[in-house]
Parts: sequence; C-alpha cells; structure tokens
Amino acid sequence: MKPTGFIATDTEWPPTILIDMNDSAIIIQRKGSYGHSRDQPVDITPHVFSYGPAKKNSLAITVLNAPGARNGIPYSIAIEVVEVFQHQQIVDMCLKTQRITAKDVIEDIRLKLSERNVDEDDDVALVSAKLTIALRDPLTASIFTTLVRDVQCRHRECFDLETFLMSRSNKQEFTCMPDAWPLCSGDTRPRLLRVDEFLVSVREKLEEDGDLEVKAILVAEDGSWTAKPEALPAERSKSWGSSGSLAGGVVEASPRPAVKSDFNVRDGSVGSMCSQNGFEMTGSITPTLLAKHHLPKILLNNGPLDIRHIIGYLTISIPEFSSIQPANQPRLDDW
Repeated sequence: MKPTGFIATDTEWPPTILIDMNDSAIIIQRKGSYGHSRDQPVDITPHVFSYGPAKKNSLAITVLNAPGARNGIPYSIAIEVVEVFQHQQIVDMCLKTQRITAKDVIEDIRLKLSERNVDEDDDVALVSAKLTIALRDPLTASIFTTLVRDVQCRHRECFDLETFLMSRSNKQEFTCMPDAWPLCSGDTRPRLLRVDEFLVSVREKLEEDGDLEVKAILVAEDGSWTAKPEALPAERSKSWGSSGSLAGGVVEASPRPAVKSDFNVRDGSVGSMCSQNGFEMTGSITPTLLAKHHLPKILLNNGPLDIRHIIGYLTISIPEFSSIQPANQPRLDDW
C-alpha cells in the first residue's frame, strides 16, 4: 500500500490487541468510546519523550485470536511522524510555493478529453467534448476564494483553503484525524495541496465580469471555457412542486409551499448513531447530522436552497435515508 493510501485509510483495530510503548500500556480508543464513530489512532508521543531521545525506543504488540474468530484478515501497522503547521503557515506555503501552472492544468484537461475510455471511478463529467468543473466550495456552497486541491487527486474541483482549515478540529483531548478531501476523502496533507492557477484565472475573470454566481464551467481542450447553463428558476420551482411561468422574459413563480416531512430537524432533537456508515438509524435527523453528512453534497449540486425544500428532497431522493425511522410527527410546519 502506498503511503498516501495508508494515511487516508480508516483505523480498525483487531478485536483483542495489547500495545506497549517503552513498557507503558497504550489505551486503544475504539468505535463507540468517547463518542467516536470509528476506531481511533493512538498518540505515542508522550511515551517516546518520557523514555529519552538518546535511548532506544521499543514498541511491543500482542494480538490474541479468540476461539471461532475470523482468520485471514490482514492488518498493517505503522508509526506516523506528524508534522504540525499553523494556519497561516499552510496558507503562505500554498500561495507562495505550492502551485500548479495554468499550462499544466490545461494540458491535463486536454489529455482527459482525448481519452476514449474513461475509468468508471474517474468522476469526470464529459458533456459535448467538454469538461465540467464545479466552482463551489463543498463545505459552504459558495465560490471559493483561496482555491486549492490535492496534487494526487483525480478531481478537477477545488475547495476553499481558509474554510477547510477553519473546519479542522482543534480540540486537544481527541486525536486529530487525517486531513481528507471534502468530497472524495483523499489525502490532503498540507504539503500535498496545490493552488490551481487555471481556476484562479477563471475566478478572476468571473469577478471582473460580476459573475461570481456561476456554479460550474465547461472547459474545452484548448483551455477556453464558458459558464455552464443552469435551469431556469421556473423549472427549478416546478421541480420542487411549485408552479412558474415565463411572461415577457421575466420569471413569475408562485410562492413555494412548505414541504412536509416526517423528519424532526429542530434544534435539540435526539437520535442514536448505530450504523457503520455513520448515518442515524433511529430517532430524529439532527441539524448536526445534516450539516456533517448531507448538506455539503446537496448544496454543491443544487445551491443554497430553502431548508424546507432540502429536507423534502432528502426524504425522497437520498438512498441513505431509506433506513432511517421517522420521528413521531412532522415538525417543519411548526417553524
């Protein structure tokens, strides 16, 4: 396994494992403990420092297989050396030295468009021999300001660096998880981030023309691009169960009625987290659950929609919601 793949892979400990670092027992934090949704890596730094830098460190691992336990499951373990950066250090490093030239980006796009057989997992949208690139930050659904992407990621889309850094946990009582790309969960360690100069020029042009509301662009092989056409507001209203009409080139749409939902989305709603994929299986859908797992993807695809209509969309169109039991009564009408 390549280092970038190992780092981006979730931690999963064997059922019974004992770890000693320099004769100090290491406590394993498993899924379900301290509110964790998955097994956690362990920080051995204090035990290394306490033993002394001039002495040899010793790591002892014992794995016990209980009778009837599954056999043949391969496990890999490694000691990762973590490099710590401050917020502004990462920003300066990306802006000053870690950049991808527009020429290189355009050449890569040309190669992508010239390929006849696109890998099924490539996540590349081909529309009339043009490449679609979204311009919305996946965390905020607004156009990015300091746009970066992982140098190894196959996605063309970027994310806003400042927003991403501010979203990282700074709670020292928990082990910080590996930096992951907001959409594909790829490896986004600070030294792998790159400023995309082609998309920088696109944003500058859109800002100059007053078109920062554009959500996506279509890019040709020569690097020329146009804004991707969007559905008319009347069509969007119709898709949400409302009526709309075009009169003299002006869209007239009647107010959209509240979408009834069987899900409780009010603050303070309670639910239990039971499934392996992190979705709530019983109780209510909380605002935190929506913001963490669903809203970034939906806002990226649809823009900042009314929360009532987002919930109506979720209850119908998101497969993961089919396994969630509804609350006892709808709450949206109470707003």
